[in-house]
Amino acid sequence: MKSKYPVQCLCGEQIGRVVRRWLSILTAFGLIIAACVTPAMAEPDSTAPSPGAVFWHPDQTHCRFVRTGDALPDPEKPETWRYLMVTELVSDDITSVERGYMRLDGLLRELDFVERKQSKAGETRTYRTFGLNPIIARIEMQAGDKEKSKIGQTVLVYYTGTITLIRGGSKLFVNFKGRCGGQPK
Repeated sequence: MKSKYPVQCLCGEQIGRVVRRWLSILTAFGLIIAACVTPAMAEPDSTAPSPGAVFWHPDQTHCRFVRTGDALPDPEKPETWRYLMVTELVSDDITSVERGYMRLDGLLRELDFVERKQSKAGETRTYRTFGLNPIIARIEMQAGDKEKSKIGQTVLVYYTGTITLIRGGSKLFVNFKGRCGGQPK
């Protein structure tokens, strides 16, 4: 039976050219893959993270902290809304989710809430960044003044303490002051 498509035979030289073209394509593809994968496989950065300022509207925070010695931002002046760390608390009748945010090494990073521990000295909260080689933010906080609602429920607590930023074996300690909760109504 005859084929309607003519069969073409490749001679040795033509086969060599086709193989070389495919090899160059596969090599280029391999280099692209290596360029994408190599940074993720590189040694993790072992320097302590460098915290910066987070610009955030104060009404959209649950907790908001500034460095000790810095002025607390004025809710009426957006140019002052710079924080060391903020958290959001979203809840419904079943569960609540708290996320933290810090600017670390120039990038605004979302922090996953890991745990909360109470002790006689105060409270310790632990957060971590997402992804490979996470940065740990351990917050040791001592409660100060508290404000209550009309029915006597504590709704706002002022804190002081230390945030320890950990990456690899390096640590950076930052003293802070701030608050968690909402304005009493």
